Amino acid sequence: MAQQSVLIHCIYAIFFTVALHLSATKFGLSVLRKLVIYSGYLLVLFGLANVYNFSQYQDAILHMRLSGVFQYANAYSAYLLALLFISLVHLENTQKSYFKLVQGVMLIPIFVSLLLTYSRGVFLILPVVLILILPLLEIRKQISLFINLIVVTLVSLLILNNIISIMSLDDAGKLENINRWSSLSLIFVSSLLVSVICFLSHKLVERITNNNKSSTKTWRFSKLYISCFIVLILAAAIVVGKMEHIVKVFPERLQIRLETISASNNSITERFNFYQDAFSLLKDYPVFGAGGGAWFTLYEQYKQNPYTSRQAHSFLMQELVETGLVGFTIIFSIICLIFLMFVYRYFKNRKEGYQDSLIFYVAFLCIFLHSLIDFDLSYIYLSVLIYICLGVLAGSSGLVINFQPANSSKNGDSSIKKSTWMRFSYSTLIIIISISLFITSVKLIKANTLYNNVVISLRNSPDLNEVNKNLNAAIELNPNNYDYYFLKNNILLSAYEQTKNEAYITEAQKNLEQNKVKEPFSHSLMESKYSILMKKNDMEAAFNFLIEQKKYFPWDITIYDRLIGLGVEVGKIKSEYWDQSILVFEEFAAKITKLEQAQDYKITANMYNGVGLIYYFKSNNKNAIQYLKLGLSGPYENIDNKNLNRLYLALTLQENQLDKKLYDKFIAKYPEEKQAIDTKSKKITIGDNIEFIK
Repeated sequence: MAQQSVLIHCIYAIFFTVALHLSATKFGLSVLRKLVIYSGYLLVLFGLANVYNFSQYQDAILHMRLSGVFQYANAYSAYLLALLFISLVHLENTQKSYFKLVQGVMLIPIFVSLLLTYSRGVFLILPVVLILILPLLEIRKQISLFINLIVVTLVSLLILNNIISIMSLDDAGKLENINRWSSLSLIFVSSLLVSVICFLSHKLVERITNNNKSSTKTWRFSKLYISCFIVLILAAAIVVGKMEHIVKVFPERLQIRLETISASNNSITERFNFYQDAFSLLKDYPVFGAGGGAWFTLYEQYKQNPYTSRQAHSFLMQELVETGLVGFTIIFSIICLIFLMFVYRYFKNRKEGYQDSLIFYVAFLCIFLHSLIDFDLSYIYLSVLIYICLGVLAGSSGLVINFQPANSSKNGDSSIKKSTWMRFSYSTLIIIISISLFITSVKLIKANTLYNNVVISLRNSPDLNEVNKNLNAAIELNPNNYDYYFLKNNILLSAYEQTKNEAYITEAQKNLEQNKVKEPFSHSLMESKYSILMKKNDMEAAFNFLIEQKKYFPWDITIYDRLIGLGVEVGKIKSEYWDQSILVFEEFAAKITKLEQAQDYKITANMYNGVGLIYYFKSNNKNAIQYLKLGLSGPYENIDNKNLNRLYLALTLQENQLDKKLYDKFIAKYPEEKQAIDTKSKKITIGDNIEFIK
């Protein structure tokens, strides 16, 4: 993970540097601007193509939420919000009429797509973004943009139910061409209508403000008027009506999503848990962090409840745990410096270049603010876009490396030579880094291709020699990917299972020990180690190994389940293992009581039965009956487990506590067991052989 993180950040640095220098020229800035805008429009159209079933990209629509190419609705919503404000701002700044119309046409597809993501976070940051964008525009552009946003919102809400019905029909497999094309026609006509309205409103506002140009110049702080107006409207809505009336204008499903925005909402509560766990992790790695992929690798140790999340759901928290306070301070100092320098220079010197750079300010603002509450920047595409924006903002702020000496005429040949040397050194460095990254990327891609070929061949009829050859080649190309070792270990253990050849299990153990140094906290490698010990029938070592791993995976239910099951058997060797297993059970039970809603996280039948057996072996029939009853009746009833049912019923019979209901069911299915239960109830010995570990 660390190597991958380093490579990815090198790519970010290259994009930042390229954007930094391209933004120094008008042509370069124009290329970047068009690239960002039109690539965004293509992604929006592709997303809608999935809504209308022209494309069936995997998870582009997930749980009836539009996710696009990102396959995650919240990340897509942040990107769409950026595109929405980019289009609105560019519509105000561009001088060409046909460009205004093009920008206007895309507003409806963008905003409709945004609504179809059903993202709550994006509605939280939308007013913040608006307040931070408007002061950078002239008053007439602010008025025009605000009008256009209202028009786009109203028209989108009018046609949204039609599009939602199309998604429902498609989900049910009942979408017909007539429904599809009529809905597309509605979007097309609405887009054209909004485009014309936005164009005319821009012209109208421009004419009115030009007629009153002398008076508007005297408005002190006029650029803050609309921002203050938005703040007052939002504050009044929250205080007076708690925004209930505003929410009711949205479709039902979107209403439900927006009404659940509160500190008590499960999603928000979970995020606070992530952040608390991130700070707990940071306490152990405060200075330089735990390295790339730290959260993904270590969060299991620090989580305070049994959630599964490979992301910290916050760029801020992710950077803290990966780079520590030192790295975090450096990164955010650079970001703040670039951002504040751009805003300062923008207000101080309003030249055309700054107007052209404004869409990068907008894109950065939307995605970065949303990334503070979600893991948007875990997507390389969005991170690259962020670093391109930062590069442009830095370039527009004058933070460009100047290879031309300031006093070249005075310094003569020495200054020219110095300038030439700096240009040559910089170009050489970029070329070396690019070539290194290219070679490394090719190796990693080739390794991944070989790995995928192995996975595919294993599904069919694999040739073991060919499989090992490809997998070894993949490991040689990328020795830091523990997934390759995990798959190889599984193949070796499978081969051992079939042939009982000790060479396979020895090689698997060797691979495991080699990779444990690189990924000591890998859950996959823990599973491999456990499998090896169980294949070797070394249950005592497996028990001790799981006790050690429990501190790294304190909420892994399978560890507790296995420990109690193993404890039944290894306790026959050393009785202290029985006591240890009971403590493990009590520890897990204590975790369950702390959870307000356990849901699927609960004590398993195996745990109850295991503890019941342990108490039986310890001659504590009362507790044995108590726990065996919990493991064999109610939701865990399993009358097919003859050994355990026989033991439990015999114990209850001996103690005059016969479970009549279960007894009748069991005897009805296995009448031959009646005599066995009666006989066993008269004489129960600790030496009875009851197989519990499968």
